[in-house]
Amino acid sequence: YVLVASARFQAVEEARWIASNLAKRKRTISLLLINRVIPPNFATVSPSEKSLPAAVRQNLIDLTGQIDDETHLADELASAAPGAARCTVPQQASAVSDLAGLGTLASHLSNDRGTWPPPSRSDQSSLA
Repeated sequence: YVLVASARFQAVEEARWIASNLAKRKRTISLLLINRVIPPNFATVSPSEKSLPAAVRQNLIDLTGQIDDETHLADELASAAPGAARCTVPQQASAVSDLAGLGTLASHLSNDRGTWPPPSRSDQSSLA
């Protein structure tokens, strides 16, 4: 099975419930896909940069907090699917509504290596 969820509290709770029910039925989750994640390097300017207006600094602090929350929720969800390969797909600038958008998503799903399926669980260390 492939379990897809965004890194938001309600979505993670629902996905954990699904994972629990799959486990009760002796079903294995092979891939955990965490969708619409803010990329960790999205905030390229430090919130401590004094030359920024206060409102911009606050936005960066809030964004950094949201990135931290998403990371924590993704880790929490991964604990509900032990052994599953994990793939994150960053939030896209616009809705995926054409082949170019699907191609962008496909590059994330294939770890930009042009291969499908993603590496097996034993190969995950090579992705770090």
